[in-house]
Amino acid sequence: MSLPDLLADVHRLPGRFVRVVDLDELADAFRDRLITAEQMQMALRRLDKLLSLIYKGAFPKLQKYIEDYEAIDTGN
Repeated sequence: MSLPDLLADVHRLPGRFVRVVDLDELADAFRDRLITAEQMQMALRRLDKLLSLIYKGAFPKLQKYIEDYEAIDTGN
């Protein structure tokens, strides 16, 4: 299944501020049966883990991994 974008988005703002948006899209996708209960649970657990990494200051390592993967994926 291919969805147009991430259902829940995390915006990292200056400082240690984080904004989680579009959780309504995640709920709507579950309501509309576009995702299963297991996928909803996985999304919420991964969101929790991502927020924990950000708050612990470990996001730069994850960001480097993502950038490296994107470079491979796009062939750059």
